Amino acid sequence: MGIRKLSWDNWIEMDSYFLRYHDMKASELKKDFNAHVKYVDNAMTRDACFELYEELVRYLTHRYPKVYRLEGGKFFIQLDDGLHWSHRMGDQAGTEVASWATANSKELSIDEIHFRSERQTLRRLPRSKAVVFTVRSYFEPVTRIAQESHIPGRLAEAIRNWDETVSFYKGKSHWDKILLPYLDEQDQLQKERGIMEQNEEQSFPY
Repeated sequence: MGIRKLSWDNWIEMDSYFLRYHDMKASELKKDFNAHVKYVDNAMTRDACFELYEELVRYLTHRYPKVYRLEGGKFFIQLDDGLHWSHRMGDQAGTEVASWATANSKELSIDEIHFRSERQTLRRLPRSKAVVFTVRSYFEPVTRIAQESHIPGRLAEAIRNWDETVSFYKGKSHWDKILLPYLDEQDQLQKERGIMEQNEEQSFPY
């Protein structure tokens, strides 16, 4: 975990996956809005919500003017595998407690394993003084990020250093015998190609 001061210019990040993730989240809200959105309806929270909307409109139209813009006072968006839920954890609407520790790993392949990382921000709104907490999930196939220099070895080392509590929480026993040999293989290939001799600080992307 890395903690650092946030620049306003980097408050909300966008990438080429934005539209797919946006559509997925919108679809989930249409299915059951109340299951995803909880709020206390009073003057204080309403003021904070309106301020947040104003801040987002101001930020997005200035930071990404080719994607977001205001027209006639209205805000449009111009834009020419399981982010919210893994099917291996069971039925999303089921009554059983979902956990990676009890996930179904039957016939799991390396192509199904994804690396997930979250970028979280905290920001106090200037008018209402409400604190806004955002979460941005990055979701990439392990087979893709393992092609980045130095990544396979570092990721394998980090996983092997997890204690029992973390290992159980992340369901390590369900996938470690698939993922770790793959990462070791990719790490060895990088060493054979001379990639490991490169400056890690220049090539390390995460």
